[in-house]
Amino acid sequence: MVGLAHWILESFQFAGTIKGRANEIDTESIKAGDHGAALSSLRPMGTIRVNGKRFEASSETGMIPVNYPIIVVRIEDNKIIVRADV
Repeated sequence: MVGLAHWILESFQFAGTIKGRANEIDTESIKAGDHGAALSSLRPMGTIRVNGKRFEASSETGMIPVNYPIIVVRIEDNKIIVRADV
């Protein structure tokens, strides 16, 4: 029985490596002052499109409805902060 348990554990072990971080932001792709649109409602977090790429972002000023224009206010601690572009 011990041999079977060992074989099961060995069979399901992850042998590769994981690189990167969650929501790692390429600062060449997005910068403060860039314009885009909300792909989902930001309440205060949601998805935006800026420069043709999708990002997770947080609204600085509360809720932003879907398809509303946004502007990137700042990027801090790997978080994108936006506000409605009115």
